[in-house]
Formats: sequence, structure tokens, C-alpha cells
Amino acid sequence: MKGVKRFDASKPVVNVAADVPERALGSLRIGQGATIRVAAFPSRRFTGHVERVSDQVDSAKRTVEALLHVPNPTRSLKPGMFATVVLHVRLAAEPGAERPLSVPASAVVTDGDARYVFVQVAPLTFERRAVELALSAGGARAGTRVVVLSGLAPGERVVTRGAFTLKSELAKAAFAEDEH
Repeated sequence: MKGVKRFDASKPVVNVAADVPERALGSLRIGQGATIRVAAFPSRRFTGHVERVSDQVDSAKRTVEALLHVPNPTRSLKPGMFATVVLHVRLAAEPGAERPLSVPASAVVTDGDARYVFVQVAPLTFERRAVELALSAGGARAGTRVVVLSGLAPGERVVTRGAFTLKSELAKAAFAEDEH
């Protein structure tokens, strides 16, 4: 039968369910690649692809479940394990299409559920700017980039090293203002 995928028991596959933030649905595609990590094997990366995307948004979590098929030839992955999933996003979807704005993952600072970057507005002067990221449901690794959906304009300079230090200085300054 043409076009029908047959299950091959000699090539075990694990299904991984990933909760994808609603705001990232525009970047989610069937067949999209993904990298999966589990705590049991911190130095190993498993790869898979999106097989199915739920038709319903979880109203409490504001996420959509994506089901990934992950080859598991050594049977290392076990049902019920917690995993970190990083979905691969194409940076240029079609020839001639504009590249989405992206920044190094090291530029993004987290504060609760908020994500922001520090933008240089003058020499030695920085502004904290809230950003919305495409697929932020995974641990960023050194050298990776994240797609920025809003909050930043092309050409703006962001802090890529030392952002945590700026966050700490900002917190100290706010604390000092509260004491006065």
C-alpha cells in the first residue's frame, strides 16, 4: 500500500507528548524535527519528529499537545519519563521569505513566566525589554538561537553576555528605591 506507514517492531519508537505554548502554534508543523533530552541520560540527545498536533488548546495551561515519534533502538527511553523537548524551527520558510528575527539564547533572561532581553539604547545604557519567543519550551544550549515574535526590532543590539549581571543590578536598584 502506497503512502501507508507500517509499524516495524524491530525499530522501537517512543511517543513523546510535548506541551507547546499557544503563542508558538504558528511555528509548529507536522514532520518538524525535535531534540529530546531526559534526566536519566543528560549527555545524550534523542531526535524525533512531530507526528500529530492536538486540535484543542488546554484552557488551563494555554498549551497544545504535540505528539512526537522518537526512535528508541536501545530502548533507553521509557514511557512516563519527563523530557525536555526543543522543536526545530526553520529560520527561512520559503525562498525569498524574510528571516525571522532571532537572538542568541544567552541573551534571553527569565523572570517567572516573563522573558526579556537587555537592549543597548546608548553607550553603557541598557533597557530591559519584554519579548515573546517562538518555541520556548526547552532548555537552551550554548550557541543556540531563539526566534523573537515580538518586543524587539531588527538591528537593535542586545546583551548576549552579562545579561544576568544586568538583571541583578536592576534588582538591587529597585530594592534601594523601595528602602527610601
